[in-house]
Amino acid sequence: MPSIGIIDSGVPDPVPECLVKACSFVYEGRRVRQQWDPAIDQIGHGSAITRIIATGGKGVSLYSARVFTDTLLTRPVQVAAALAWLLEQDVRIINMSFGLPQDRISLRRVC
Repeated sequence: MPSIGIIDSGVPDPVPECLVKACSFVYEGRRVRQQWDPAIDQIGHGSAITRIIATGGKGVSLYSARVFTDTLLTRPVQVAAALAWLLEQDVRIINMSFGLPQDRISLRRVC
């Protein structure tokens, strides 16, 4: 069964049955903190991506790493922390459907 990680704005409510784990990566006090929660999407983009992958990929195991909460703004260190967490979960396919304006050392290191 393939495991797929999604770095985005969270998952839809109700949460799809194929979701194994969800974690939010919050920037506080100049550092990233992992917040164990259902990572319910408040924006809509992560929900759409999750539904597409869950519907099209029968038998998948999904892992959600939320880096966007109430806006589509995030910090590269949050994305790097989410990538590292997904790799710790042995996720081999990671969907990131967003861009960053320039190369970041923190992202390059985790990749």
